[in-house]
Amino acid sequence: LLTEGLAGIEPVEVSGIEN
Repeated sequence: LLTEGLAGIEPVEVSGIEN
């Protein structure tokens, strides 16, 4: 889960940063 938050696929942990 690195750039997943950016794509909005599965933002679980790093989502709070980008998503």
